[in-house]
Amino acid sequence: MTIRASISEATLRIEGSLSPASNRIPAIVDPSDDVYYEYSYDVTTSLNEEQILPTKNKYLTDDIVIHPVPSTTTLNPSGGYTLYIGQ
Repeated sequence: MTIRASISEATLRIEGSLSPASNRIPAIVDPSDDVYYEYSYDVTTSLNEEQILPTKNKYLTDDIVIHPVPSTTTLNPSGGYTLYIGQ
């Protein structure tokens, strides 16, 4: 989008064009049908298990917090570090 404007004593002139960011049509929502997400907003990631939060078509009242996979490191005999994942 390019818009140019110039102002003089008696005139304001604006040139340019605007276009929609997307051709999607917004959904029409009936406020009386509000369905809120009523489960935990805290999630700890898992290595071998998929987790699905049932949020589809629901309003959220808080941010979803995704915690990292638990891990620790220790110094090893070679002078490096050993990483333990998923404890």
